[in-house]
Amino acid sequence: MKKICFAISIMLLFSATANAQWSVGIKGGLTIPSITNANDDNPLSKGYSSFVAFGGGVLVNYKINDTWSLESGLEYSPQGGVKDGIQAIPADEYYSQLQSTIKQTVLGQYGSIIGNAAAEAMGEQIYTVARGYLPDYVYADVKSTAKFNYLMLPVQAKAGWNISNSVRFYAKAGLFASYLMKAKRVMKTNASSKYYGGENGGTMVDYAVSKGCQDATTLGMIGLFESGLNSAVSALDRTDKMTSSIHKCNFGFIGQIGFSYELAENQNIFIEGGGNYGFLVIQKDSANGKNRIGSGSVMVGYTIGL
Repeated sequence: MKKICFAISIMLLFSATANAQWSVGIKGGLTIPSITNANDDNPLSKGYSSFVAFGGGVLVNYKINDTWSLESGLEYSPQGGVKDGIQAIPADEYYSQLQSTIKQTVLGQYGSIIGNAAAEAMGEQIYTVARGYLPDYVYADVKSTAKFNYLMLPVQAKAGWNISNSVRFYAKAGLFASYLMKAKRVMKTNASSKYYGGENGGTMVDYAVSKGCQDATTLGMIGLFESGLNSAVSALDRTDKMTSSIHKCNFGFIGQIGFSYELAENQNIFIEGGGNYGFLVIQKDSANGKNRIGSGSVMVGYTIGL
């Protein structure tokens, strides 16, 4: 970040001696972030749709000739996606609960009969069998929104053509580098939210039976565990910090088209639309899925020549 800020500062300092070849400006508007699946069968990667957010930033433009210029700047770029419905949730914490539920139940029923050590061993064996009949993920009916806040440094070549004395059409494209400031997942339940045995619905007991489980004790323990989860489904109303599991840096393609209107000499307002797409998978660990991110945008702004 220090290097990025230093580079922008140098560009702005140089602009003060560049005789109106340079202009600076601000912009802001709506963005439509999206998360794409990077050819991965992991259910954590699938099912995202877009949402609307606000972004903006500052820009610096260097005019090369009447058609071409170079543009850079620093932007706040929200990224992410939303899922609504039955979806996969990482299961480690849940299956730890399953293990604890089975051990405590068996210990309470058989500890005084066969001894605590033997009851704990029996509970561990039942857990191992039960876990083998369950999916690698827990599924629940919930709305979850993944939000990633980036600082983006784009560098673009810009070409423009005058439509009239005051209106100009332009197109620009190039590459960007971005730095992750914050990442989180916000989950919210609804009145009908509960846990399921798979993405197609059905209970965890149903899922275990479909995988060949016929042992009544094992199915009973799975049912007891599932009942406990559903009685506390409101625990899914939470915000999980994700910053440590996401790569800090990304880079990719960015481009826009737009129209500018000259208010006065060397002063313009503009409206533009376009988007960006990151080339890198954002997760550090593929167990959390493999996704790439990008967004569309519609921005309005103001520039002034120096």
